[in-house]
Amino acid sequence: MLKLSECDKVLILSKLEEGWSIRYVAGMFNINKATVLNVKKKWEENRSVKRKEGSGRPRISNQQQDEVLLDYLRENPFRTARDAVYHTNFPGSWSTACRRINNSELKNYTSAKKELLAVENKQSRMLFSLNYIYRGQNFWESVVFSDEKIFQSSHDGRVNVYRSRNKIC
Repeated sequence: MLKLSECDKVLILSKLEEGWSIRYVAGMFNINKATVLNVKKKWEENRSVKRKEGSGRPRISNQQQDEVLLDYLRENPFRTARDAVYHTNFPGSWSTACRRINNSELKNYTSAKKELLAVENKQSRMLFSLNYIYRGQNFWESVVFSDEKIFQSSHDGRVNVYRSRNKIC
């Protein structure tokens, strides 16, 4: 939904006062005719284009709950927003949590570092290499080595990290 700024509302009113039709003004701003009528009606009633204080849908979370969510991501930057909602018992939905995160200093970046291998993976790789270390020349001539393939340690693909904007580490 398009949110009209106060400047846009003033422009709408000036076009209407110049004698332009409601339909034409609505087309100029790519909005519904009812929206133009509502702007005009509010101006006639209140002589103001500002929103009433406290109007709109009430927030589902308070400042303290938002801070708990953000603190969780600061302490666990590699966790997802869904994890943060679950672990902090955030009262809103995942999309609400994402809006709270986007309005904070945190930003979701793709991690520059790859995940470290687990101890089990390191041991299995070492065992594999020890099993094949004494194979003959014929075996190693049939092996293809490639440095162009990227192997992932995670099934999720890219690893994201939450951190403050303009923060290097």
